[in-house]
Amino acid sequence: MKMNKLLLLLILIIVTNCAQYTMMESALKVENIKKYEASGESAFFEVFLSDDVKGVTYLRSSIPQMQVAANESLKKSQLCTIDASNPDYKITAFIIECKIPFVGFSFNVETEIKYDCLKENKLVFSKTIRTNHTTTVGEAFSGDVRVRKSIEGSYRKNIDEFIAELSSFINKKE
Repeated sequence: MKMNKLLLLLILIIVTNCAQYTMMESALKVENIKKYEASGESAFFEVFLSDDVKGVTYLRSSIPQMQVAANESLKKSQLCTIDASNPDYKITAFIIECKIPFVGFSFNVETEIKYDCLKENKLVFSKTIRTNHTTTVGEAFSGDVRVRKSIEGSYRKNIDEFIAELSSFINKKE
């Protein structure tokens, strides 16, 4: 009986544990990106993390993958070409908030990102977007994998929403 309780406790710790956030092993998956009318202009994303964001260890180590995913999403949307050296639009994405749960069977991560879009060093478009994503224990058994998938899902949704907003802005001004 005592062994069963210990085994149950160990299983609960494994399932709900997310104290150790693992770094993304590879770039975020960029799938099912909505296509937009090509603008004929180039752009480049840079991603930054606010100093007071919680979950900093995981998020800070993931910034390069997030930046690659943002640029790849923009490229696949066909809205703009990607040009890191001399883009028409320089887009900075500031991760303002990322609410990450500590324990649970389902992890719902809420992300708030402020996007500033510069053209010729002038702010031409700014938007703050809040999104969330939930990953259940059925999708990922381990707590650290569940929280990572939730962060990635929330971030992907945020990028998708921003690209839709950017498309509206670019196509409205033409």
